[in-house]
Amino acid sequence: MAIETLHNLYQQGFKERVRVLEDAGRRLRDPGPDALAAIRRITHSLYVSSDAYDNPDVKKIILALEAMKDGDLPAGFHALLVELQALAVTSEDVSKKIGILLIEDDLFLAEILKKRLAEANRDIYTADRVSVAEKILREKDIALVLLDIVLPDADGRDLLVRMRERFTSSSLPIVVLSAKNDPGTQTECFALGADAYFLKPVDPSTLAMALASYLQRTADYIKRSSRDFLTGLPNREALAQAFARARALSSRTKVPLVLAIVDIDRFKSVNDLYGHHVGDQVLRRICVIISRSLRASDFLARWGGEEFVILFLGADLPSARLALDKALAVLSAEVFVTPNGNRFHVTFSAGVAQVKEGEAIEETIVHADRFLYRAKALGRNRILTETDRTT
Repeated sequence: MAIETLHNLYQQGFKERVRVLEDAGRRLRDPGPDALAAIRRITHSLYVSSDAYDNPDVKKIILALEAMKDGDLPAGFHALLVELQALAVTSEDVSKKIGILLIEDDLFLAEILKKRLAEANRDIYTADRVSVAEKILREKDIALVLLDIVLPDADGRDLLVRMRERFTSSSLPIVVLSAKNDPGTQTECFALGADAYFLKPVDPSTLAMALASYLQRTADYIKRSSRDFLTGLPNREALAQAFARARALSSRTKVPLVLAIVDIDRFKSVNDLYGHHVGDQVLRRICVIISRSLRASDFLARWGGEEFVILFLGADLPSARLALDKALAVLSAEVFVTPNGNRFHVTFSAGVAQVKEGEAIEETIVHADRFLYRAKALGRNRILTETDRTT
């Protein structure tokens, strides 16, 4: 998942917390301990997550709210709330939308929920039956599912089981909406993997806040589980998901998809000579250099050790090679200096392969790795593709 998408997931929680803060603020007209305590709790939850919102003004306003004494809060609260409301709107990135799938055969309820959940940075998809929902899940990037279990063409619980079995939806937040209030049904849904169970009729505002919280926790989980700790790059799991999305888009739009595997030449000697601390710094710097040679749409991930994988969607082999040539030239000219003053250079070798229709990532990696092996055998510090002729 892209950094921009993670940012929008965090924004879901931010906007809904500001809305709850608005509700608590209305109670300040007749201030009591409950209203003040509610504001304190919500403000503190905003502060805890403020770094993720990537906006220093948010933290500044929240700190000002937290610093207010109870007696000053009614007078100063509303001015700061207006600033938070403005930031909640202006910080949205509507170019990177969050997909929410609402599976509900009650069209009236579906319309009410769709209107309440609508945001500029959300795409709300509705399905009145399982067959429609399955098609949306295949074709759209969904971040959260609302699921009614009584549907005209199937039991929603069967769909819940299938979603949990699939890699692409195994960790999606899934919220069940149902009029069935017996403990057995609720217990079964939780056992099958539901994250929450809301009884109908459901309060749209309460549901909206719950969904925003699930989305924000999803962002926290994704950030922890899909990032390489050392470099901050996407890891293998994130690469597998990105490859699946890119391959599907390539198949649908008929644009090319190219994969490159990059290996740092003689990196073991860097660790042996200068220590792993220097080696770690070198890896991080290499990531920066390669990233600067790529397009915003290219996907760079750490494959393991000193190996990296790059996905080039919408680029042919010559274009991918050109980007790698640029990165290799910049890296070759870079002078690394150890704390003891030792100076050294680093290069990389790379193998590049076109992703074929229906090909799994493991198959493409094998093809690209074959060209990488040849590049190493020919003396390293070079890039080879399937169009190169070597002896």
